[in-house]
Amino acid sequence: MSRSLSITSACRLLACLLLSAAAVALLAADKVDKDAEEEINGPLLLPLNPPYTSRPIRLPKPDAVAKTVPQETQQAPQESSPDDDRKEAAAGDKTSRPPAQNEPPDEPAKDSTPPELPDPEPKPELSPAMATLRDRVRKTLAFHGRQMLSTRQNTPNELMHACLAFGCAAEVYRAAPSTRKKINAVTCLCWNYPAAGYEPLTICEGHIAARIGYGFQQRPSQLLAVLALSRVQPNYPIRVDQDVRTVADLVEYEKLSCRSGTDLSLKLIGLSNYVPDGSPWENDRGEKWSVSRIIKEELAQPVVGAANGGTDRLMGLSYAVYRRTKRKRPVDGQYRRAKTFVGEFQDYALKLQNTNGSWGPRFLAAKQAGGSPAALLRSTGRVLEWLAISLPQQRLEDPQVVKAVGYVNAMLDSSRYRRDVKSLSTREIGSVMHALHALSVYDRRLFKPADQQQKG
Repeated sequence: MSRSLSITSACRLLACLLLSAAAVALLAADKVDKDAEEEINGPLLLPLNPPYTSRPIRLPKPDAVAKTVPQETQQAPQESSPDDDRKEAAAGDKTSRPPAQNEPPDEPAKDSTPPELPDPEPKPELSPAMATLRDRVRKTLAFHGRQMLSTRQNTPNELMHACLAFGCAAEVYRAAPSTRKKINAVTCLCWNYPAAGYEPLTICEGHIAARIGYGFQQRPSQLLAVLALSRVQPNYPIRVDQDVRTVADLVEYEKLSCRSGTDLSLKLIGLSNYVPDGSPWENDRGEKWSVSRIIKEELAQPVVGAANGGTDRLMGLSYAVYRRTKRKRPVDGQYRRAKTFVGEFQDYALKLQNTNGSWGPRFLAAKQAGGSPAALLRSTGRVLEWLAISLPQQRLEDPQVVKAVGYVNAMLDSSRYRRDVKSLSTREIGSVMHALHALSVYDRRLFKPADQQQKG
């Protein structure tokens, strides 16, 4: 009996020793992994406290605001009608109604990419250094514009990224690239052509909706946001099987699916473009919604830690303010809160920039040196994309912004991305296309006005 107890005790002791050794090994392995990660990604250099949306944003007193607003804009202009909004959207779409069921729609207008923000004054001639940067950026955009994706090899999600980069001018190979047959990328998505075997659209709750999941849009409202940024008209045809409707039907579905407490950043981009200011709607639960309410919902959630490093949330807020300004509506209420918050985050983001012009793989969570080329292109391209869209025109030539443009352009011009882009992973194709969109917006807002001034 006593001998049995001794054997049992010995077994328990041995088990405890083995578990302790395993725990020590796991801790050591964890330390090695962390050390390896630090060697790859670099140390955190400067953790900073980002602006938080939970604290109140103090606005100037009404009198102070009135003094800063030009006399002609102190009175709110009449609200834009839906027809005015359609005219303001990308011009040149010849389709006023859906075509016959088996007839492909006309291509969207080639020049219907987002217009630049209005310049406060004529742009002076570029310096030699900036002229050189302009030529490099345009060379990169032209090269990647010829590197088309393929409906045989690339998914609808990857085609959405191509539309983001090149707008309604984006083209893809239909079937194998060897056939050299091309199709407009927006047409491919809206006409529900299969890409890599996936059809992007379906019918849901009586409306056309974009599918979510592998191969499709990765997050709700991604397709609508891409169509908005590409300036596709709401009356552009869109179909599922033989059911032909318009982009406006997709807009109606996105209205119905608004939910409090969820990520509404991409929905904010799409609905800011397609829904006239001040026009409320009800979701499928009978709840009252508006673009202002979506802004309020987004301001109640943090940026750091959100999707894509928080850049989607910042893009949504910035684009809503831009559309409000474009319609010549007063930037007040939730729009003014968003404008103030975006301005604070612009300054914060520039503090996190590395000396070489990049942002670390942690995006806006902390300043960080190092990282893989793919991770750095993803973070730097998306931050620059948001800054290129949201910064005032006069800040686009700030040395930090210029350095970021040069960094992204050099990465896209490297051998890694001058090869077959369509063979990259979905994540990396997205990084390339967001970076190209950043360069395209920068070219449109800074370089093209300078070209016009020089011609004048």
